[in-house]
Amino acid sequence: MGSESKKLSVQYAEALFNTIDEGVFLLDEKGVFTQINPAFSGILGYEEQDIIGRPYSDIHTDLSRVSDDLRDKIAGYDRFYFNLAEKKPMHFDLKHKDGTLVAVRLRAVLFRDDASTVWGGMGIIRKVLEPDKVRVPGSDDITIWEMEQNYKSILKNSGDAIFIIDLNGRVATVNDAAVRLLAFDSEDECIGKHVMEMGPLEGTFTCTTGEKITIGEDFQARQIENVNKMFSDGHSRCRLYCFKKGGVVIPIEATLSLLSNMQGEPRGSICICRDITHGMQMEEAIRHSQKMETVGTLAGGVAHNFNNILSVIVGFTEMTYDEVPEGESARDFLQEVMIACGRGKDLVDQLLLFSRKEEGRMELLHMTEVVEETLRVARYTIPTNISIKQSLECSGDTVHGDASQLGQMVLNFCLNAYQAISAPNGDINVQLENAEVTGEEAAHPGRECTPGTFVRLTISDTGDGMGPDVLDRVFEPFFTTKGLASNAGLGLSITDTIVKNHKGFITVESEPGLGTAFHVYLPVA
Repeated sequence: MGSESKKLSVQYAEALFNTIDEGVFLLDEKGVFTQINPAFSGILGYEEQDIIGRPYSDIHTDLSRVSDDLRDKIAGYDRFYFNLAEKKPMHFDLKHKDGTLVAVRLRAVLFRDDASTVWGGMGIIRKVLEPDKVRVPGSDDITIWEMEQNYKSILKNSGDAIFIIDLNGRVATVNDAAVRLLAFDSEDECIGKHVMEMGPLEGTFTCTTGEKITIGEDFQARQIENVNKMFSDGHSRCRLYCFKKGGVVIPIEATLSLLSNMQGEPRGSICICRDITHGMQMEEAIRHSQKMETVGTLAGGVAHNFNNILSVIVGFTEMTYDEVPEGESARDFLQEVMIACGRGKDLVDQLLLFSRKEEGRMELLHMTEVVEETLRVARYTIPTNISIKQSLECSGDTVHGDASQLGQMVLNFCLNAYQAISAPNGDINVQLENAEVTGEEAAHPGRECTPGTFVRLTISDTGDGMGPDVLDRVFEPFFTTKGLASNAGLGLSITDTIVKNHKGFITVESEPGLGTAFHVYLPVA
């Protein structure tokens, strides 16, 4: 190579050395700085007079932690790190002139002679940008730090419970909503748990919706299928059950999505859950409302047609009765027909009330007076071996309602309580008091009321009580546990209709062998 070519090559090398964006430094065989470029000064703050003649270990924090005596005793200590960095780029914290640490990516080159003896080295460093400086690939505006903050904000403020699960099936991260969903005290109680610990694996449980669920092999197989679908399609949606703290089982709707790294390799999954107890209760309330509306429409139609038939029977019976001479046995038979028609008319009235076609006469009433008057009537109907105890000390007892309907409601509950007592003796307790109904209570599925002060009428008995299966159907029309011959089945249905017509609601407490308590809430006028 000619002298001109060598001179040109040197100029090219100097230009590259001085203009390259990466910091470049040269070391001698002892690891002492001999030269740095401007980019090195820009990254670590050292000028040539600050660094030339100093050992590389002065700025390498890992080496600076070792005592001078020990460092001197280890031959090639500085060169050790260069050997590592020569094989593949490494990340180090180097010491800035001002004493702070700077994260860099180091690539090293060792210079060797023909005998493979190292006579010097070159290091190339690039500052590892902080997350708030690094742009998201494909975006000129959003940094990784900003995206990370957005994700953290979404995670924290989401109303849905979010679980991030590693490939071992253990919870790695949760948000506040997940902690609330499971009724835990903190995130620490969730993190590290295996997903199999968070829900029932087998057995029969009563869910927060009131339904009984049986977990077995079929259920587990469906969950495995959901996980397989997530891995094949990237996501899966399913209905699961999980344990709240304390053992309460809740139904949840879960969306599972696969989490992958930049190379597309699975790294875990994200599970977004929500408690669907309220939604399932709303669905059931809507189905029940539609069923009751259908039955009510049918009952109303039947009642009117039956009333027309009764009118004809009553009319012709009265005319025939007038034609039959006194003393004839036929007159007695016709009187029985009239009595039966009267009962039929009562049934029509009940059917019309159930179908909500009879609004009644609404006025301001004192519930204490309505209950007292009804209990006097009930006392003549209910045998004396059943004690009726009352506590009616309620100052704010004024309601807007129909006295006849409310009286029938109280009487129906008392008769139902009497019929529930199979023992020779028993008690019926009637209590009247004020109660505050919260917004959450008023918004319960199936209720049509507003929050505020209510009159609460409680009628409890010491009878046989009811199991969950009966309790779920207690207000259904024509449902009875007394047999077909008892002519029962409309009393509580009509009572429920009366209370709803008065913008109130009913709650029930009952267990087999422990009696039943009906709580009627009517808004104070």
